[in-house]
Amino acid sequence: MSSFRPDPNLLKKHPNAITQGQIDEKGRFIGALLGAAAGESLGAPHESKTAAEVGTQREITGGNGWAPGEPTDDIDLTLVLLRSIVARKRLDVDDVAHGLLKWFTGKPKDIGNLTRSALENLRAGEGPLQSGAIAWEDSGRKAAGNGSVMCCAPIGLLHVKNLDGLADDAVAASRITHYDRRCVGACVGVRRRAARREVRQVAGAGPLGRKAQGRLRADLAGGAALQAAVGD
Repeated sequence: MSSFRPDPNLLKKHPNAITQGQIDEKGRFIGALLGAAAGESLGAPHESKTAAEVGTQREITGGNGWAPGEPTDDIDLTLVLLRSIVARKRLDVDDVAHGLLKWFTGKPKDIGNLTRSALENLRAGEGPLQSGAIAWEDSGRKAAGNGSVMCCAPIGLLHVKNLDGLADDAVAASRITHYDRRCVGACVGVRRRAARREVRQVAGAGPLGRKAQGRLRADLAGGAALQAAVGD
């Protein structure tokens, strides 16, 4: 019995055909976003608790003001960034800021203090390049919440096939609401790791080994170093 051999000219004959690789890639993208949503829903009822108080959670339950599986503010903000990138095919901070203001006007159920302050600045007429910086200054240069890193996945997915510009986009997206170098550095590291992980999957590479784990630590350190070089 002869083995099946695909036609090497198939894509030339059908240039608009969707390949298995494209299907797999789409599945990974969706998986990354669903994983973020599931993780957020799993942890939302336990916000502000210690690790000992939380224990090991395996089911999504309601609590702390959230219904089981209800989208949190972090997932809402992830979707704002994602929808803007899908529409613009790139990071457009003005468009992202517009989406954030639209979400803010809808009186969200929950919102972080630093995010609220930055969006108040946007609503007052400040641009997205100043909104987060002013909020940070108003905090005495102390506020360094995790709001911007919680919604970072779309930037990593945007740069999965081309890492050029990833760090710049990570910095710009974070600074709309979170200007502190610790926030920005974390965003650069996490987004770079998300992109690199997808690159490995596209290339058919296996699970992350020791070297890859070392690169993750380097990415996180590099992100902080980059923000230090960018300055306040």
